[in-house]
Amino acid sequence: MLKHTGKWLPVSTKWLLVSVLGLLLGACASTKLVNVWQNPKFSGPQLHGIMVIGVTKQAGIRRTFEDEFVRQLQAQGVKAVASYTLIPEDGEVPKDRLSQAVHEAGVEGVLITRLVKVERETQVYPGSFAGPSYMGFYGFYSSAWIGFYDPPQIYTYDVVTSETNLFDSRNETLIWSGTSETFSPRDVKKDTQDFALVIIKALGGSKLISVDTGRISEGESGFRAAYCGSGEGGGVAGSSASSSSSISFSVLRRGVSCPLDGGFPS
Repeated sequence: MLKHTGKWLPVSTKWLLVSVLGLLLGACASTKLVNVWQNPKFSGPQLHGIMVIGVTKQAGIRRTFEDEFVRQLQAQGVKAVASYTLIPEDGEVPKDRLSQAVHEAGVEGVLITRLVKVERETQVYPGSFAGPSYMGFYGFYSSAWIGFYDPPQIYTYDVVTSETNLFDSRNETLIWSGTSETFSPRDVKKDTQDFALVIIKALGGSKLISVDTGRISEGESGFRAAYCGSGEGGGVAGSSASSSSSISFSVLRRGVSCPLDGGFPS
């Protein structure tokens, strides 16, 4: 039982309150743009073809990233090409090799994403102790059997900072740049789904590509449904002095806000 405003509440209610705290901590999207720059000299037209390049020496991650980004661009009617289909080599290639691939792809834009840094963040729930309220020795004896101590809990998670640049391939001019943060990444494909949605929505908002806002909304809803409805592990990897941490933070879905019943917001 838990003493609250003069009344005793079930212990389960205490953990429900902590769960709400966990929901608030995870209320932001798993990827967000923290800085955007757009070339004021670029006056169009919109780009109808884009080559996607993921800068990494890990072939599997590069291909998964580029494939998912291409899939979402194509869903918006943009001609998109994964760079690995024309540049299968791992690692950096010479400028003439890259220029040849862009020419073969027949695109007006080149979108390049690179990792900037990975930082470990910590959230601390300090815990609390509610002293028993009792009258007489039997009241104390009875309340002493009930747990009042909520131990401190420490949750750690990674924040990945990435830089995405969009170039006009016709004159090699940078026309858009965005810095993003992805919270607690664990699955390349699913993390890329959310990442691509954020970037494509921003490019559409900047009028650099044509996007269907209805499809973007469907993609965002589908992403939330996949995490909130699938019962996957939470977005914050936690270590705690209490075994109840799996209960209190089970509502966290990789930084996506999910209601306590496991559904997803309308």
